[in-house]
Amino acid sequence: MGTFFVWRYFILFVLETVNELYLRVKSVDGEGTVYSKTGTMIGYAGVCKFTKVLLGPNGDKNPLGAAFGQVIRRLTGENLPLMSLNCRAGSESLYASDGRHVTVIKLMRGERLMVESEDLLAFTDDCKYGSRVIAQGVISQKGFFTSILTALSDNACVAILTSGNPLILSSPCACDPD
Repeated sequence: MGTFFVWRYFILFVLETVNELYLRVKSVDGEGTVYSKTGTMIGYAGVCKFTKVLLGPNGDKNPLGAAFGQVIRRLTGENLPLMSLNCRAGSESLYASDGRHVTVIKLMRGERLMVESEDLLAFTDDCKYGSRVIAQGVISQKGFFTSILTALSDNACVAILTSGNPLILSSPCACDPD
C-alpha cells in the first residue's frame, strides 16, 4: 500500500491504494481538484461534488487550448472521459476499475509519466494532461499516441491501473507499446 499526501501550504488530499484493488482519496483541508476516469467512483462519504469534465482538466483556465487538446485526444484515440472531484475536508471517495490493481505514483516538478488512457485512473490538478506521439516504427495495437502527464509542482500524484503488480523501470527506458 502506498499513501501520498498532496499539499500546497497545507495538506489537500491523501491518495492511497487499499488492498491493491482500489484508490481512496481523502480530503484533509483546503480546496483542490482530483480528476478521475468517469464511471470508476464506487462510493463516497462526506460532502463531495462530482462534475463531468467536457473540455479536459484545464478547460476553465484556457478554454481554447482545452478544446484543441480535446480534439487532438479524440483523433489520436487517447481521449479519456473525465470527472472532477471537489469536496469538503473530512470527505473521502473510493475508485476502482474491473478488479485491476491500482498504483499511486508521486511525481516531482517537471517529471513526466506516459500511460495509455485506458490505464489511467486518477490524477491531481497539478498535473498537465495531454497526448504525445510515441513514434514507433510499426503500428501497434495501441497506436502511435499515448497520454502524458507532467507534474506542475512537487506534489503531483497519478493513480494508474495494471493487470497485476506493475513493473517499474528507471528512466530512460524503452518499452514495447503492446
